[in-house]
Amino acid sequence: MNTRFALLLALAVPTLPGCYFDLTDDGGDWTEPAPDPGYYGGDESELTVSDGALEGNIGGVAATGEARIQSAYSYADYVYIELRARGSRGAMMAGLSINQGEIDDLVVGETYVSTESGWGGSAMFFSVIGCSGPSDGNWDYDRTTEEVTVQVEEGPEVGTITLRYTAEMPSSDWDSTESTTVAGSIVVTR
Repeated sequence: MNTRFALLLALAVPTLPGCYFDLTDDGGDWTEPAPDPGYYGGDESELTVSDGALEGNIGGVAATGEARIQSAYSYADYVYIELRARGSRGAMMAGLSINQGEIDDLVVGETYVSTESGWGGSAMFFSVIGCSGPSDGNWDYDRTTEEVTVQVEEGPEVGTITLRYTAEMPSSDWDSTESTTVAGSIVVTR
C-alpha cells in the first residue's frame, strides 16, 4: 500500500461521522434483532430490549411503527440502544445514547431534557444519532441531535421500564436552519 495513501486514510477515518462506519447491512429479516458484535468486544453488557418503534423523519426518510432493535448495550456509565426502520424512500436508524448514567439510574415518572450545548460532562446526558439512506446500512444522512427529551414510564411487566424519546435534528446535512423530529420508544429490562 502506498505510504502516502495509508497516512491519508489513517487521518480521515476518525473524522467520519458515526453512521458511515456501518457495514452491517445483511438484507435480513427486519423482525428479528440483527447480531451485533459490540463496539467494545466482550467488555460491555448486553441489554434486554423489546417493542422498538420509530415515528418521524430523519434526513428525508419517514417511518411510522415497528422498529428493529439493532443493538443494545451498556459499558461503564454509557448506554447505547439502536433502532432501525424501513420507511418512505429508504431506511433510517436512531441510536439513543445515555452518557454518565445507566438504565438503573433512570427514575420512573421523570422527563429528562438534553440540548446540544447543555452538557457539562458531569450529569446524565442523552443524545440521538440519526442516519438515513436508500437502504439499511447505506446511509447518506448522518447527524446528531440538537435536543432530546426522554420520558421514563413503568414498563408492561415487572422489572421493565418504557423509554419514550423525541429528538430534534437538522432536516438535512447541509441546512441546519430547519429541523425535523423523530420519536422512538423501547421497553428495557432493568
